[in-house]
Amino acid sequence: GNIYIPIEDGYNQSSKLALWCSGSRGEDNWHSPNEKVDIYYTKSIVSSVLTVAGISNFAEKESNEVKDFSYGISYMVNTKTIASAAKINQSLLKKNDIEAEVFFVEIDMEALLKIYRKKQTRFASISRFPKVERDLALLVPVGLKYEQIKTIIQSSDRKILKSVSIFDVYDGKQLPEGMK
Repeated sequence: GNIYIPIEDGYNQSSKLALWCSGSRGEDNWHSPNEKVDIYYTKSIVSSVLTVAGISNFAEKESNEVKDFSYGISYMVNTKTIASAAKINQSLLKKNDIEAEVFFVEIDMEALLKIYRKKQTRFASISRFPKVERDLALLVPVGLKYEQIKTIIQSSDRKILKSVSIFDVYDGKQLPEGMK
């Protein structure tokens, strides 16, 4: 939305996109542990927005103890700051009865769109076969190594198979002896 900054004879209006991040990155599940939002997560948001906008020539400038922030990063194209990511200062959080860490992202939409409009837009057709992940459970002898299984799987049709990874190995009393 629009923000208004007081200047000598009135106000300066500019358009910004602001995001506040706090708590968990997502839901806790068996595949990925529950991770807390941090400065690296907020940096990834800014980098993703800039990359999608076709901006790759940005520089990062770190700063500590800027008003209301305990740590911050400015993203600049040439000398113009187009975005920033920061950790909200603990004293400001306490003043507002907020106990969790809060991170802030601000993107100057006018500057971003000005750069974006100069970029050549390219289109590509969408794949008729969207990515599908499969979870496959196998009962194999204890001596069989993961690399052997991976080699056999990868020797199949490589046109549709992109990657193979192991995420869990179970060997308990419910399985036949010598099996995992």
